[in-house]
Amino acid sequence: MNILITGSQGFIGKNIKFFLKEKKNIKIFEHTKKKSIKSLKEKLVKADLILHLAGENRSSKIEDYKKNNILITSLICEVLYKNNIKIPIIFSSTTQFQNDNVYGRSKKKCEEILIDFKKKNNSIVNILRLPNVYGKWSKPNYNSVVATFCHNLSRNIKLRIDNSKANLDLIYIDDLMNQIFKMIQSPSKKIFPIIKNVKKTSLGELVKNLNLIKEKRCSIEPSYLKNKFLKNLYSTYVSFVPLSEIQYSLIKKQDKRGEFLEFGKFKSYGQVSYFTINPKEERGHHYHHSKVEKFLVVMGRVKCFFKNLNNNKNHVFDASDKTSSVFESIPGWSHLIKNNSNKKVVILVWSNEVFKKEKPDTYKYRINVKN
Repeated sequence: MNILITGSQGFIGKNIKFFLKEKKNIKIFEHTKKKSIKSLKEKLVKADLILHLAGENRSSKIEDYKKNNILITSLICEVLYKNNIKIPIIFSSTTQFQNDNVYGRSKKKCEEILIDFKKKNNSIVNILRLPNVYGKWSKPNYNSVVATFCHNLSRNIKLRIDNSKANLDLIYIDDLMNQIFKMIQSPSKKIFPIIKNVKKTSLGELVKNLNLIKEKRCSIEPSYLKNKFLKNLYSTYVSFVPLSEIQYSLIKKQDKRGEFLEFGKFKSYGQVSYFTINPKEERGHHYHHSKVEKFLVVMGRVKCFFKNLNNNKNHVFDASDKTSSVFESIPGWSHLIKNNSNKKVVILVWSNEVFKKEKPDTYKYRINVKN
C-alpha cells in the first residue's frame, strides 16, 4: 500500500511515519512545506490512501493559514477529482474547529471542502477532530500544553497556569497512531469517527501528576505509575529530560563478599536486585518462610547448596551464564550460593515481595558444605 503523508515533519506526522515504517507492505510518500506542488501532484496519483496531517496552527500571518490549511486541502481534492481517483482520505482536524479564530475557521473550512469532495467524488473521507495530543517529539510552546509543561518542569522553569480548573481533553500519540492504523486497514464509513482513549482531566491535575513524576522519576519504587495515563505522562516527561540528567546513581552496598544493589521495588510484584560474589566467596546461609527468590546467573559459574529444615534433605547443583537457567529459593530451605572460581560472579534476583527491615522474612541458618 502506498500512503501519502502530508505534514510528515510535524509532531503527529513524524510519529505515524515511523509507526508505519515498522509495518510490512507499506510504502510512504512524504509531503512537507518545503516540497513543490508538482511533487505533491505526482505523489497523489500514486497513492492508495492519504493521511492529510499538514496544517498551520501557530503562525502570526493569516495568509499562512489559508495557504497551508485551506489551499493545500483544496488542491488535494481537485487533483483526485480531475483524475477520477477514489482513495480514502484521513484528515486531522481539531476540537477547536468551532473556535472563532483564524486557526479554528481554517480547519472548519477544510472540513467543508472535504465533505463536499466526498459527496462529489463518492470517496471515503474520515475527519478526526482531535483533542490535545501529547507524547514524544511534541513541541513545547507550540502545539501541546503537556509538551510545554514537561519541558519547563524538567528544566526547573516556572509554569504559567491561568486557570487550574480548566478542563483538558488529551490523547496519547501511541493511542492515536493505533486508531489511525486501524482506519488505514479498514476506513471508517463515518465522516467523523469517534476518537477513542481520550483522557479528561484538568490543568491543575496535569500539573500535579507531572510534579509527582518529576519528584519520583529517579526512585526505584514506581508504584506511583498506577494507571495508563500516568505511564503515558511518564514516557512523555522522560522524552523532555535534558540528556545530562538521563543518567543517575542508585545506592550500592559492598562488603568482602561483593556488591548488592536494589534496582526496582514493585508494591504488588516484589523487587528486582542484582548482586556479585567475589572469587572464593559465598552468599546465603539463610532461609525464608514465605519469600521466594528467582536467581539468574548473568556472568560466571556458581555451586548452589539447599537444605530442607524439615527433614535435613540436601540438594546441590551448578548454575552458570552458559545455561541461562533460573533457580528458585524454596520456603523452609536454607540456601547458599558459592563462587569457587577466580572470577567475579554477577547474579540477577527477583523476589516475590519487597524487602522490609521490620519484617524481613530472612533468617540465618548455616549450611556446612564441602567444595
